[in-house]
Amino acid sequence: MVEVLITASLLSLSAVITTSSSTIYARTLQMTEELSSEKTLYFLAGTIKGAVAASITSGKNITTSISFQNPIIIEAEGGFLKLKLANSVKSIYLGVVVEGGGKGRTFNIAASQNFVRICSVPP
Repeated sequence: MVEVLITASLLSLSAVITTSSSTIYARTLQMTEELSSEKTLYFLAGTIKGAVAASITSGKNITTSISFQNPIIIEAEGGFLKLKLANSVKSIYLGVVVEGGGKGRTFNIAASQNFVRICSVPP
């Protein structure tokens, strides 16, 4: 009888530990995805602002491309840039008119002094 009680107690404790570990893992994974999407958004915004600055300095239109490790979705409208990566959606205001977007790993960025066009490059 004592052995049955000890076994039942150990099984219950094991179930509690497994459930807690799964919850902690899920939270850690979610935080990692959010940090990754924020880093990706700031990298993209920095590249766009750099292209606009180069266009202002040179007086010419600048075309560049940017690639990411994982596929992302970019939506741009007005001065806002929205990025969707995994389960996360992030948005940032750029201060210049941005249009275009798409889904993929590589994107072309065409920038003038006051306008930016983003489009995905097919694989």
